[in-house]
Parts: sequence; structure tokens; C-alpha cells
Amino acid sequence: MQGIVIDSIAWNKTNKGDSSTKEILLGTNKGIIYETEIEPTDSYLGKDEKFLKQVHKLPDQMPITGLRMEQFPVSNGMQQH
Repeated sequence: MQGIVIDSIAWNKTNKGDSSTKEILLGTNKGIIYETEIEPTDSYLGKDEKFLKQVHKLPDQMPITGLRMEQFPVSNGMQQH
């Protein structure tokens, strides 16, 4: 992730009262959107990344300066993103 700056974050609004962030989205200055989750651990710092996955990349690499996360209802056993 050298040279990549996080410009925006979309928090999972369905997460209530849990110490984990659940899924969050990170938008970067290179037009990439990552998904990650941060949850408590027994480590010294108390928090740790669970995963970091690229979920989208804009073809023109324009900065992602705003994100919003919405839950879609489950239909036919599949969740749409």
C-alpha cells in the first residue's frame, strides 16, 4: 500500500454495542476501495486488523473522497452488495 492514503471511511451502521467494527470500507487517493474489520484481541495495543481486501478500483484512479455503506435485504438466500 505504498503511496496510498485513506481519504474516506464508511462505517457499518448495523453494528450496535459490539466492540468490533464489523465490516468497514476504506476509500483511497488511488481510486481503490478496501474492506476490512477491526476487532479486539489480547494483544498489547488491544485492536488488530482481521483482514484487508480490495473490493473495487476505479479505472481512472480518481480519489475516493466519500463513501456510504447500506445494508440490502437478503432475498432468495443471497445478499446483494
